[in-house]
Amino acid sequence: MVLNNNLKMKSKFVGNRLVRYLLGIVIVLFLFIAVCSAFYVQRTNIYGELKIYVTQDSVSINDRTDCYGVSVFGRKFSLMRSYGYFSYPKEWYFNHLEISIVGINSITPINILIKDTNDKILLNKNFCCIDNIHISELSNNYTFFDKLFKVNWLSKEKIRIIILIIIFYIASTMLLVFLVYFKKDKLKNLIVVLIVLCFLFYFILFFQVYIQRKLFIWSGFWLIFAIFFAIFLILNVAIKLSFRNKQNLLTLIASVFIGILLAEILLRIFGVNLSGFEKRFGYYESIQYQNRIVNYYVRTENSTYSFQNTEFDFFRKSNSIGLSGEDIKEKKDSNEYLIIALGDSFTEGDGAHADSTWPKFLEQKMPKKDSLSFRFINAGISGSDPVYEYRLLKDKLLVYKPNLVIVAYGCEMEDMLLRGGEERFDKMQTAIKKHWWQPVYAVSFVCRLFVHNLFGYNELLIPKQEIIKAKGKAISDLKKTIIQFRELSKDYKFELLIVFYPVKYETDTGKFIYNSLVLEYANMQGVVCLDLLEYYREIENIDASDSQKYYWEIDGHHNAAGYKKFANGVLWKLKQMGY
Repeated sequence: MVLNNNLKMKSKFVGNRLVRYLLGIVIVLFLFIAVCSAFYVQRTNIYGELKIYVTQDSVSINDRTDCYGVSVFGRKFSLMRSYGYFSYPKEWYFNHLEISIVGINSITPINILIKDTNDKILLNKNFCCIDNIHISELSNNYTFFDKLFKVNWLSKEKIRIIILIIIFYIASTMLLVFLVYFKKDKLKNLIVVLIVLCFLFYFILFFQVYIQRKLFIWSGFWLIFAIFFAIFLILNVAIKLSFRNKQNLLTLIASVFIGILLAEILLRIFGVNLSGFEKRFGYYESIQYQNRIVNYYVRTENSTYSFQNTEFDFFRKSNSIGLSGEDIKEKKDSNEYLIIALGDSFTEGDGAHADSTWPKFLEQKMPKKDSLSFRFINAGISGSDPVYEYRLLKDKLLVYKPNLVIVAYGCEMEDMLLRGGEERFDKMQTAIKKHWWQPVYAVSFVCRLFVHNLFGYNELLIPKQEIIKAKGKAISDLKKTIIQFRELSKDYKFELLIVFYPVKYETDTGKFIYNSLVLEYANMQGVVCLDLLEYYREIENIDASDSQKYYWEIDGHHNAAGYKKFANGVLWKLKQMGY
């Protein structure tokens, strides 16, 4: 009887200890989240739409200045450059401003003037000329509690993460219950539970990777859970330790696991080191797989596909050679004038209906001539680059005997860095090799934090010390394609027009990031070129004040209105060429 009472008392004591332990975890988690949220809110400045003027001797120098809003966790957001000032078109959630200045007289002070939408002056201050100016405090009327309710906490992604936290807590609680009641005679039960949990989390990951064929932003949680419970299983089955030592070891591992999960959760909540692919599509795909080398960069023949993201959804159909549109007529009539448009997503028309691409608009705008019938082939493919485009034209499209070939050069630098030039076809491999740690990088945001900040890799996973050399080679490869297109046009007797188009940032700033070098080289080689950036700015009068009318805000491609302006520019150049 006494023994039974002692067992009951001990069981009650253990149960109370478990309740206190679980309650303690909840309190610690709540306090941790509360402290992090308070830290985030306290260090966040919220403002309406601002105008930032950067002047020296009362003369604007914003054309030699870059301005960023920097978040609490160091993420930079480029501010739009307008005539005479910078602006941000929505409410801010930034910690501070960073203004980068290049090539300015170092003696004369620089004046920073910041106004709100009502022209109220929030800051008017002179700075001694330095490379980077940090502005961390502006006068505003938001209190801590105003900001607490103003910040948008619950995006769809954050709701998913909250659900994951709940799942994590339930699974951890189940494990802690078994740890507290862990007896030698209960070992089989614990092993069964661990096997079930491992199977559950591995099944979820297997389903996402092999059935959905996508590694989502939150997929890493399932792998971390599965590894953690597998470690528990191995320790209980394979390692011979005393009961007390084994219990202490398992508790230590559980603590490390909880710390890693908390870090992963926070990094995901604030979107630190999200890849560009994840930002647009919501799941991870390795750089090498995105840029895998193929003989011809075209769509799957006779297939249906879509341009789809949070802003738009447009369906397309490919033809028998993998290009967007209907099948191409093999024989050309005697009065037909065939124009082939080559390029990437801006030529294929990502962000618009199939009838609203720039080749379609150009077809509609071409002057009617009794003796000629203009026919177009849109050979643009999203993600393509001039190396693929030259190969496609030479091997598959010259058979249609084009009279004019228009090649659009835009944002190919990343493609060339990753794929390389013509040497890509020698070994059918990307220019950058896969790193042994990339599987961990794919599922762990903690790993990404170390890779980018400690080891110095950029978002393309190229070491910073190699990027300058790699960009030099990419520019050289782009110049080589210019010569290849020129020589092909001479050999096969078609006219050639190279169009250099700007992305939104370039339209806002009025300068190409790197294409000015390729454009200058093409002009020197006698190639007929169109500087579409200059056309946008000088003739269409598009700048930072109204560029948003022509580009999708998040996606960055042209909308239908933008592609119409693109076609206007090409038509303007063709008229100069005698069309």
